[in-house]
Order: sequence, then structure tokens, then C-alpha cells
Amino acid sequence: MKNKPLNKQKYLKPGPRGTHKGYVFLRLGVISKENKHIERYLTNLRAGYIKELAQNEENLSTGQMILLNQLITCQGFCRLVEEQARKTANINYLKTDHYMRFMKHGRQLVLDLGLKPDQSEKLTYLNDV
Repeated sequence: MKNKPLNKQKYLKPGPRGTHKGYVFLRLGVISKENKHIERYLTNLRAGYIKELAQNEENLSTGQMILLNQLITCQGFCRLVEEQARKTANINYLKTDHYMRFMKHGRQLVLDLGLKPDQSEKLTYLNDV
């Protein structure tokens, strides 16, 4: 009979965890060396959102800061999954329920922050060029 943990946590099986490292980012906030470009992307994304919402971080309200941090976390997870799908040429990573939920949650966070796309910009189709 196996020893059961007292706090009802599941035992982790030995071996590597996940291939896209998105869950490691969620748990620890760490991005592996081969994905440092995603860390730079998230840093620039956060700075861009702060610039759009307020001129500096001190002008953001507590609620805006919480929503912004959640948005960056969602974007980080999604970018790591997308990067793995690109590297392996396997779009099944993009069909997972967690990926879809993070995309939807990120989109909702953008709307909650009041960031809406500029309606004056028109999409250019290949036929229009």
C-alpha cells in the first residue's frame, strides 16, 4: 500500500514534466534559457500596456496592476505553448482546453482594463492591395 499524503496532494510521478514549460511558468514564474526571447517579449508587452494605461507604473490603481499582472501571466503561458507548437510543427498544443481558456481569459482582461482596438484602423485584405 502506498503512503498517502496528509494534505491530499497527489504524488508526482518521476520524469520530465510537460513539454511546453507553460505550467512551470505558472507555478514558479520562471522561463527556461531557450525561451528568453519570450521573457523579453513579456517585459516589453508589460511596458507597452503600462504606457497605454498610464505614463508610469505609479499612476496605475491596485486593481489595474492586478489585472495587468494576470494578463502578462496569461500571455506568458500562451506564448510558451505557441512556441512549442512552432518548434515541433504540431498544432495539437493549440487545441488544448487550457490554452483556449487562457486565450479567452487574456482577451477578457484586455477588455476589463479598458484597452480596445482602434476602430479607425481598417484591415487590409490581399485583394485590396
